[in-house]
Amino acid sequence: MKEKNGSLLKIENLNNKYSEAVLSTRAMKRLSNLFPDGHIPYIPKPLENDRIPITALQTGVFHHKCHAFSLER
Repeated sequence: MKEKNGSLLKIENLNNKYSEAVLSTRAMKRLSNLFPDGHIPYIPKPLENDRIPITALQTGVFHHKCHAFSLER
């Protein structure tokens, strides 16, 4: 039998702890319809937020033998 991951186990524990329904099925459906419209994905912009110039970033792939960012395919 496959072991449950932490998230599923936590949901199951919460479901067991709070088994009494608070909202009706109709109210839950109405509430669930609000979520997709109100969802705004979080896209972090560390360069703008922390005022880091793009030129401060090192690009490329680090080569562990020569300790440089000059590795090519």
